[in-house]
Amino acid sequence: MSPDAPLPPPDPYRQADPALASPGPAESWLGAGFGVRTVWTGLVIALAIVFLLTIAAVGALEAIEPDASDREKLWASFLTTLVIDLLALVALPILLLGGGRRALARLGLRRPASRDFGWGIVGLVGAMAVVWLYVGIVEVAGVEDLEPVSSIDNDAIYASVSLVVVTGILVVLVAPIAEEIFYRGFLFAGLGRRFGVVAGMLASSALFAAVHFDVGSLIPFAVVGVVFALIYWRSRSLNGAILAHGLFNAISFVVLIFDRGVG
Repeated sequence: MSPDAPLPPPDPYRQADPALASPGPAESWLGAGFGVRTVWTGLVIALAIVFLLTIAAVGALEAIEPDASDREKLWASFLTTLVIDLLALVALPILLLGGGRRALARLGLRRPASRDFGWGIVGLVGAMAVVWLYVGIVEVAGVEDLEPVSSIDNDAIYASVSLVVVTGILVVLVAPIAEEIFYRGFLFAGLGRRFGVVAGMLASSALFAAVHFDVGSLIPFAVVGVVFALIYWRSRSLNGAILAHGLFNAISFVVLIFDRGVG
C-alpha cells in the first residue's frame, strides 16, 4: 500500500484521539495509543475468561440438569458463547484501551460511510474465493479429513426454529462484530504496530483460525483472517471487515439451512 493512498473522511471517533486523527502513513495510525504489552494482557485475560466461563457453564448445567438433552446443552452453549463474546472480545479490549470514544477510535470503529459497503463486498468476495479454492484443492487431492467443518453443522440446531433463530443472531450479528473488534481491531493492530503489518496479520489470523477448533478450517480461516485484516488496514475502519465477516457467515448459515431444513 502506498503511503499516499487517499484516506477516508474525518471521523468524530478518531478525532477523540490526536494520534488517530493525524493523516500520516498507514503505519502511523495502526494500533495508535496502545502497544504489544496491552495486547498480551488482553489475550491472557480473554483466555482466562473463556476457560473459567466454560468450566462454570459445564458445572452449572451438570448440577442443574445432569441428564440434559442435546437441546438443553445447545442453549447452555449459546448462552456461554454470547457472554464470552461480549466480555472477552468486546468489553475487555474497550476497557483496556481506556473506554469511551477513545477506545472505539483505537479499535478502528468509526461512523458508517458509503465506502464501507464497497470494502465489505471486496472482503466477502476474497473470503469466499479463499474457501472455495481450498475446498476444491482438498477435494481434488482426496483428503477428506482436511475439509472444513462448520461449528454450527449440528443436526440438533436445525430441529428447532428457536435454536435456528438464536444461532443466526450469534453467527451473523454477534460473532462478526465481536471477532473483528478483538482479532483485527485489537490483536492485529497492536501486534502490527510493534512487529510490522505482515507479522501482525499472520499472528492474529492464526489465532482466529485456531479458536474454531477444526483442523480443516485452520488454513482457509487463517487466510480469511488475513483478508479481513487487509480490509481493515487499507480502509482504516473495522466497518468493512465486520460487514464482510457478517455476509460470509450469513451465506454459510443460509446454505446449511437449505441443506438441512428447519424443524
